[in-house]
Amino acid sequence: MATQHKTLYEAVKAVQPIVERDGLLLDDGAMYWSIDNLLAELYNAPTTDYDTDGYYVAAIDGSVGYTTDDGYNIQWIYKAVKLDDNNE
Repeated sequence: MATQHKTLYEAVKAVQPIVERDGLLLDDGAMYWSIDNLLAELYNAPTTDYDTDGYYVAAIDGSVGYTTDDGYNIQWIYKAVKLDDNNE
């Protein structure tokens, strides 16, 4: 079950135990983030203004997304991935 969060930082913080436990990185489509580096980056970044009807989603697999329609269509911002020898 996914959880809902008001800010991106809170959503990433919510998946931190999953990401750390499973040794995952967060993929934003351009680079892979360690949880510590991403949290520091988000903490120091200006907040992004999104529609007030939406919220961030922290998924049970460690992925983080954003939705404005109660989770029917989620825009995945960070996908939790485990790197192996073939895709490092």
